[in-house]
Amino acid sequence: MPCRAYSPQNLELESQGPSWIDGRWPVGSVTCSGTRRSRRPAPPAPGTREARTEDGLLLAAPGTREACTEDGLLLAAPGTREACTEDGLLLAAPRRVQCRSCRRIGGVVSESEQGQVVVIGSANRDYLIRLAHPPAPGETILAEGMTKSTGGKGANQAVAAARLGGDVVFVGRVGQDEDGQVVLDALRADAVDTSSLQDSQEPTGIALVSIDAQGENSIVVVPGANFDLTERQVRSAVDRCRPGSVIVLQAEIPTDLIEVAIAAAEERGIRVLLNLAPYTDLPASALAPCDPLVLNASEAAALAGEDVDSVESARGVASRLLQQARSVVITLGGDGAVWAAEGEVQPVPAPAPEQVVDTTGAGDGFVGATAYRLTQGDSLAEAVAWGAAVGSFSVSRAGAQASYPRPDELPGR
Repeated sequence: MPCRAYSPQNLELESQGPSWIDGRWPVGSVTCSGTRRSRRPAPPAPGTREARTEDGLLLAAPGTREACTEDGLLLAAPGTREACTEDGLLLAAPRRVQCRSCRRIGGVVSESEQGQVVVIGSANRDYLIRLAHPPAPGETILAEGMTKSTGGKGANQAVAAARLGGDVVFVGRVGQDEDGQVVLDALRADAVDTSSLQDSQEPTGIALVSIDAQGENSIVVVPGANFDLTERQVRSAVDRCRPGSVIVLQAEIPTDLIEVAIAAAEERGIRVLLNLAPYTDLPASALAPCDPLVLNASEAAALAGEDVDSVESARGVASRLLQQARSVVITLGGDGAVWAAEGEVQPVPAPAPEQVVDTTGAGDGFVGATAYRLTQGDSLAEAVAWGAAVGSFSVSRAGAQASYPRPDELPGR
């Protein structure tokens, strides 16, 4: 169906006959469930499946379920969501669903219809070691201190989205140990749904994080229970996704399960955000549905086979990677990010942080915020701007999950 302009405002259903009246096409009649008053049927514009209003807005044609706009947004069929006015007439209330062709999501959404951020990924206990400088090969140095925190790319992204107000589900595995209980408690403390977080006989995953005097980090991950995730868990999570949800994946779980999740989401028409970190080779069939595929500069360079060392080089690589995914985002740390979609490529600057304390988890904060805003109907550009703001904010605090802001901590948001 051709796409056309759209506004998510409620649209009044016309009751006149099947003709052009007052600059608009009448749309189909339904009966108010409260007053039982009804409106006379009216067809869509000749030769189309939609009914057009005076503002160029679309309602689904009578007898159909949806109308697709130029942004890929869908309106529910008249009568599927309704509100009765004083005179018994009905207002068609658009609901958020997902376009089968372009996968975009939009519409006015009640809280009960809000899409979820469904994170399928890793949950770890982080051991953060502060160093004056990284040790050279063969060198032994004394650390300035060590702290423990909760982490894992998946859990970090879930918490970042939840802190902003997202309805977040986490799907993963932790060990039956103290670290696993700490991870579980931390997720629940931020109102993340942990009903799909299961126990494993393997120990909870851990990450050894070294942080130097400039706040830069290097990380070694021991996957542990994260690699005990099952295909049944993954498929069950995808099957339960509500319309408008975004599935978030990273590469700290087995790659075959990443492929399973993407294929299942594609079959259901659910949007997928894949954060290909740490970088791993995936088949073209797994990358193609990603919307977006999120990479940092080194991951983008590994996938594209060329250096990414500036905003301009990132723009070129992002544009070329559109041949492999529906949309692409390359994060550039303090330089913000570059997004590419439908042939358009644009940079998004990052707000300057007050100070750089710890960059651990900044990329995960970016991903979680971006995913959350996509469930709210934001464009990719708008969602990436939120991601850049959250990532920039997080480096001013120590730790990963502890550094993520709530909305009132983000100026201008």
